[in-house]
Amino acid sequence: MHKNFFMIIIILIVLLITIGCNQSDKNSSINDFSISYLEIMDDMYLVENEVSISSEVPNANRVLLNIQDYGQNEIEETIEGEKSGDDWFVEYKNNDPFTKEIWLVAYFDDGEQISEKKVITNQDQSYESVFENIIPNTLNESEKINLYKQKVNLTILGWVDNNNVLAKDKDNLFSYDIYNNEKNIIYENIWNIYTSFSKDKFIYENDDGVFISNINKEENKKIFDINASMILKDLTWSRNEDSIILNIVEDKEEKYYLIDLNNNDIELIDIDKDLYSLEKMLYLDNNYIYAIGNIKSKDNEDNGDLSNYLLSYNINTKRVKNYTPDIQPMDDIKILSQVNDREFLIRMSTKIISEEEITSSDIIYILDTKGRTLKKIKEDMDFPYLYSLSSNKEEYIYLSNIMENDKVKMNEKAIILGLDKEEEIEILKAVQYYPSNFYWSNNGKKIAFYIDNIKEIYLIERKS
Repeated sequence: MHKNFFMIIIILIVLLITIGCNQSDKNSSINDFSISYLEIMDDMYLVENEVSISSEVPNANRVLLNIQDYGQNEIEETIEGEKSGDDWFVEYKNNDPFTKEIWLVAYFDDGEQISEKKVITNQDQSYESVFENIIPNTLNESEKINLYKQKVNLTILGWVDNNNVLAKDKDNLFSYDIYNNEKNIIYENIWNIYTSFSKDKFIYENDDGVFISNINKEENKKIFDINASMILKDLTWSRNEDSIILNIVEDKEEKYYLIDLNNNDIELIDIDKDLYSLEKMLYLDNNYIYAIGNIKSKDNEDNGDLSNYLLSYNINTKRVKNYTPDIQPMDDIKILSQVNDREFLIRMSTKIISEEEITSSDIIYILDTKGRTLKKIKEDMDFPYLYSLSSNKEEYIYLSNIMENDKVKMNEKAIILGLDKEEEIEILKAVQYYPSNFYWSNNGKKIAFYIDNIKEIYLIERKS
């Protein structure tokens, strides 16, 4: 009898150990999650834009998929899994070029388990190596510049210093080291970011209102309350960076507030909206607001075909100066970039209509807000009419057509660097996709640009 009793006890213990092992095996299977992929290359999963991830963890209460840019240490997105039977499923969709690290986190009654990371990409590396988008001119590139590139998702705002770019992605502001492909987060969960020209200060909005801070986060204070009926439409800095103008839309009415950043005084600016409309503010210099805007008249009471002009508006005298009086409704005016603390590059596109065709003349001007002058500096620009000056105006960079057999080559542009106003060299060739702007470092020796279509940042570094 005792012998049978002991045998029963031993059998029960074995069964309990077996069940425990099976339970442990089910929990630990999170590392075996599956990915819908096309092929595996260099330890990466080549996937389509829509990726299915699944894992058999029947005892989990919750499963999350974490996603981050490859080589970064910041979670970009978390997606909740859905359970079906014993399996958990997650769908990830991204129509942009991407290379991401992904991993699962499973939550159980007795804790959580984290899977190993796997790398997914929708970029065929063998295809990219054959069809590079930016191609150096090997003859001049080796003599004049170094070229660096990284694949990263960001928007360039300028330079923090001579080595780090100031940038944002979604609702985060950070400095970015292109050499090491590293992000250093400054603020999270902020939007409507407006930096001063020096990049020492910036304005941002969050759920609590509008704030001012500096790059080192040593000063951070609220300067304006935003309620549910308000939208921050536009903002511009003063030249001395001591004040700003907010363009707030409240209950469909546009209002302009002058804020003294030293003492937080707020003044509502009186702009006659029956006469003027400021579409895009540019700068505040010596009580003049520089902006792209409309001039309304009695001859155009329905405002159906207003031209955009480059204007300056004196907030004290209410006097307006129109720098582009001859512009027509079909013409276009665009702010390209800020050159220094008093000058801006402006592009004007003039349409020329004949019986046979409509042609365009694109000219680059420089606006001096201190001297209140507009001066032509370059004519006959090629599409996409991109031109940029260094802060000392001694060097410049622009896009130009590439000619072959007296014909313009389709989908190719030369990137031209002008040195000391005396020498121009073709340093790069852009194929299919082009930069939207160029950003000069503080010392003028480096130029950064970004190509949004392929999520790549490039750094041109002048050799000494």
